[in-house]
Amino acid sequence: MDGIVCGKVDLYLSAHDHSLQWPTDTCKGTALAVSGAGASPTTLSPKNPTKFETTKLGFLYVTLTKASLTAEFIDETGASLHTEKLSK
Repeated sequence: MDGIVCGKVDLYLSAHDHSLQWPTDTCKGTALAVSGAGASPTTLSPKNPTKFETTKLGFLYVTLTKASLTAEFIDETGASLHTEKLSK
């Protein structure tokens, strides 16, 4: 992924049915997000460092402007779990 994505896009979104995650900065110049806490959460692995992670059901809500990107993890009740903001 390093040669294809890292540093070429601001945010790389990935979907998975087990968890919500905002991994630590491992892809220089590109933030990573995993959204897809569907119906089958599993135990999270401590080997992948994150700024945020949960197995709660939920989704990622992204708001874009010309100058910024705000990514907010929302749980099944509508509560905000974690927010990250990227600016240009």
